[in-house]
Amino acid sequence: MNQNTITEETQGRRQKRTALWIALAIVLVLLAILIVPPLLSVSRYRSRITQLISSSLGRPVRLSSVEVRLLPMPGFVLTDLTVEEDQAYGAEPVLHANTVTASIRLLSLWRGRLEISRVSVDEASVNLVRLASGRWNLDPLFKTAVAQAHPGPGNATVGKPLPLPYLEATNSRINLMKGTEKLPFSLLNTDLSLWQPEPGEWRIRLRGQPARTDVSLDLADTGVVRLEGNIRPASQLREMPMHLELEWREAQLGQLARLIIGSDPGWRGALSGNLRLDGTADAAQVQARLRAEGVHREEFAPATTLDFDAQCGLVYHYTSR
Repeated sequence: MNQNTITEETQGRRQKRTALWIALAIVLVLLAILIVPPLLSVSRYRSRITQLISSSLGRPVRLSSVEVRLLPMPGFVLTDLTVEEDQAYGAEPVLHANTVTASIRLLSLWRGRLEISRVSVDEASVNLVRLASGRWNLDPLFKTAVAQAHPGPGNATVGKPLPLPYLEATNSRINLMKGTEKLPFSLLNTDLSLWQPEPGEWRIRLRGQPARTDVSLDLADTGVVRLEGNIRPASQLREMPMHLELEWREAQLGQLARLIIGSDPGWRGALSGNLRLDGTADAAQVQARLRAEGVHREEFAPATTLDFDAQCGLVYHYTSR
């Protein structure tokens, strides 16, 4: 037997041992996935998870059950999550979702802490409330995040403050409310992300389809709204420095009119708009652009339709009207 044959046999045995160890590792992982979750006592984590989400959002939180999830990332699956509203803004919950996935920050486990890195909800219902005084029900959420990021003498916490998890919602609905009155306007099929790239700064990304519940609409023609921006902390939401870019595309004039004023004046055409805001909700520099193609009356089709592209800039002061 020559040296080459011995080398090939040795390599073959090593490859077989490596394949055996890989197969054994896969079997152990599968057994862990099947056996470990039922053995874990998640009941003791339920109150802790509820407390973590509640402290991050600054609202009381209720949920029905908690299950352990190991793949694709370790975390928990929460059932029937409800984030209660501050009584000053009404009785309806801020958010309700049938199923929520909460992912764990793995490094926090090594420090003996349980931290949530991401909260993902699907087909949730979110209520945005604005009071007559101008306050929004999101004000306490931002105040809580600022207090956690910059604890002062009056709200100092023991140890490192808990970072706010990455919040995302898919296929959800956002309802607009004026006090206790639910307005007919809402965003359907909404994807929303809210996170902090660094303490004291918020990033927001939104995509949704405008709808109105008190009139019949062809939702395919109301267009798609996209919003991106960043917000800096302040005592109230309307005082927070912000940069927002809003885009409204693929809207048809007839359905857009029904959405805004509740009736169709008979104009047809495709409309799109862009808005850029720098400042605060109380005082801001605004740049807007409105474009339309194929504008005409519904009674006839002219040989040449109307197209226009209008731009304007303004300074907006809410308190001084």
